Amino acid sequence: MISFESFPATARASTVAVELKGKRRTLAGNTIPEIVLIPGQYDPANTGVVENEPKQLFTADAFGDYYGYGSEIHRQAMWIFALLGGFSENVWGMALAIPTGTPAAADGDVVFATAASSAGTFYVSVGGDLIAVSLPNGATPTEAGDAFEAAVNANKRLAVTASNSTGTVTLTAKWVGATGNQINVVANPGGDVQSGENPGGMTITAPGLLTGGSGDALVSGAFFDDGEDALRERWYTIITCPYQDSTNLTAYKTLADLRSAPEVNRRFAAYVGYVGKTYAEAFSIPATINHPSICPAWESRALVPDFELGAALAGLVAASATLDPGRPFKTLPVGVPTTVGVDNLAYAKNDALFRAGIGYFAIDGAGVLRAGDIPTSYRTNPGGASTEEWFDAVSIHRRQQFAYDIETMGRSDPYTRGMLASDDVVTGKDYVVKPKTLGTDLINLVDVWASEGWVKNPEEIKETILTLINAGNNSRLDGALTLDEAQALRIVAIKATFLY
Repeated sequence: MISFESFPATARASTVAVELKGKRRTLAGNTIPEIVLIPGQYDPANTGVVENEPKQLFTADAFGDYYGYGSEIHRQAMWIFALLGGFSENVWGMALAIPTGTPAAADGDVVFATAASSAGTFYVSVGGDLIAVSLPNGATPTEAGDAFEAAVNANKRLAVTASNSTGTVTLTAKWVGATGNQINVVANPGGDVQSGENPGGMTITAPGLLTGGSGDALVSGAFFDDGEDALRERWYTIITCPYQDSTNLTAYKTLADLRSAPEVNRRFAAYVGYVGKTYAEAFSIPATINHPSICPAWESRALVPDFELGAALAGLVAASATLDPGRPFKTLPVGVPTTVGVDNLAYAKNDALFRAGIGYFAIDGAGVLRAGDIPTSYRTNPGGASTEEWFDAVSIHRRQQFAYDIETMGRSDPYTRGMLASDDVVTGKDYVVKPKTLGTDLINLVDVWASEGWVKNPEEIKETILTLINAGNNSRLDGALTLDEAQALRIVAIKATFLY
């Protein structure tokens, strides 16, 4: 018997009826949407902002309009949208509560001294944004300071404001907290090419990293509601992590554990950037985190703050995983500016960083910063033994896809309003589900995954599939399979023997 849904079985008059119903060719979903959540501080002058509430916005400028241009949250959005092509329907912001107590904003001084003896241009990188100030012959330090102040304040996307006093220009972060101390101010970041254009006679002194920022925001108020996951049903596959302190990282770990539970199935990846660290310091970072959802990455040559490096990496991953969640991210351009004249690390050091659980980058011949291998920080299991269960970041996104496909299948017909029967039942009702129904659908999923290159040895995987009605709950259908995942190609080793 064929079951029609809209044409009535009681009809008797002559007609030709055509009932159309869409049926998915495969129960596997499309590629999982990469949805990015950006928590961070906002400009309190924007009084319409609702704290701790996710808000969908489609461009970096929309983030600036809502949260404040140059704010901690807007600066992250700039990099993410740049890597997503400027527009996305899958980026959400979350304004964190302003820190309590007596928080302070980081600041630092750019100092101009001595009148210019020739015309020229000063170049200053302010948190990675290049400011050029052209001065005429005879310009005074005050005039130079005024010109620099005007250039900074005219660029609303900058992370700082400027105030000049007789050639000493104080730059102040647009938000309070320790992340402001990551803003690096460097004169002539391009080296001799830029310093050679400076005005004669006049000198410029840049502060390097700003200082004095204190009182960081906390993500816990946004992540948790009475200890429960406050992010609810929406699947944020990536959450930026602008903070490196243990309190906030612990909150990320707790949230990740809650969202990784089988009945929730909303695992995410969090990317944390590190800039102002030595190699030895970077090497020791993963052991202090050690979580399968948190992916640290280090690049000491980046001119942007740590949290912006992390956001840029998150945007890069989102763009890549949208096309193929199983493909590694190495060699992709990150886009952040870097200092010049510092070589890439030797292979042995990159290898050691990756094995320890922190990512690295490389600058190509054109001066473009590109991603290297990006790992998770998880290297020790709860029993204290070494583990490679969650070794690299791409494994998170590939496994998100597996879980997404299985969930999509389970939330589609015939499972949505199905009846559960044993395999020996004979019926024409397409909503009667049997263990072999699930087995067939899992086999089809394996074929889809194999066609995408996400698994290997698919026939062996199919042999591991087991489906049955739960012995203690006749409303529960259980299934199991063991995946043989296809891994990222990282090393090509060839032995060439020569004769002599």
